[in-house]
Formats: sequence, C-alpha cells, structure tokens
Amino acid sequence: MKIIKYVLIFVGFGLAGTILATFFAPKNHIVVHSVTINQPLEECWDATFNPSIIPNWRDNLDSVETVSGVYDESGYKALFVFSDQEQVSKPSYEIDSVFNLESATSSIVLNDKIRLDTKYEFSAVDSASTELKVTTILTPSGWMFKVMFAGSGNGLELKRQAELDNLKKWLENQSTTPNQ
Repeated sequence: MKIIKYVLIFVGFGLAGTILATFFAPKNHIVVHSVTINQPLEECWDATFNPSIIPNWRDNLDSVETVSGVYDESGYKALFVFSDQEQVSKPSYEIDSVFNLESATSSIVLNDKIRLDTKYEFSAVDSASTELKVTTILTPSGWMFKVMFAGSGNGLELKRQAELDNLKKWLENQSTTPNQ
C-alpha cells in the first residue's frame, strides 16, 4: 500500500510539473545572427535559397524536392529531405516573401507541431562582401511540444550559428575568379 501511495505522489508531482511547465514555458524562441561573407551579394543570395546548393552547406540535408514555384520567388514550396539510418523525414519548406536580393522570409514546418520562421536580410558591404542577418523564431504548438522545447533556445542558437558558419565557409571556398 505504501508503494502505491509513493507512485501516486510521484505521478501527481510529474503531472503538476508538466502543467506548470506548460504555463511558464516560452511561447517561442528567437535567435538573431549576423555574418559577413567574402562573396558578392548575388552569390550569397543564390547559395541561401537555390535548392541544388542548399544541401552543400546545410547539415544532414540530403536534398530539396521542389513542390511548386521558383526558389527565388514568393510562394516557393519544397520538401527538405533528411535521412538517417532509421527514417526519412521531409519537413515542408516555404519561401513566404521575397524582396529580390534584399530580404526573404521562409518557414519550415515539421509535423504541424514545430515551426521555424526565418527572415534573411542581405546587404552589400562592397562589391565583394555581403552582410547577412538571420532572425529565426522557433514556435512549438501544443502543450507537449511546448514543454519539450521549453529549453531549446540555446540549442537553436548553436544550430543556426553552425549553419551560418557552414554557409560562409562553403561560399568562401567557391571561386568567383574566371578561369584564365
């Protein structure tokens, strides 16, 4: 009887903790990063949005399957294909709005429960360098995902910084000099 009492107390505290965490967990996580890339603005724009280039610098992304539209226009839809040894996931990817070579916003939705909204802002530092500012908002929906992602702000920050570092490294290893 004593064991049942302790089990019920443990379950009660767990349930109470989950409910409290739901109310006090942040609704979303926002991270902002900036990077200067030693490549012209056009090259940075293309590498950021071209579905044939994105897998070169984005971690664990196998391919991008275009569903509709053109990648550098508003309304472009695609599936990001991630695979590991056990499963394949295909979150939806959409470019919501594009201001050519200035800014674009995109959304990645995974299982209708996790949404990543990202705003990319490009500005030419000079003819050979580009400043890229990326603002990402992670929004989980539903109490379970809200609790699961309550402490994920730091992980999102590290992940986005790593992606920008990969983009910069990949772009700066590309040659813009014509063959002589």
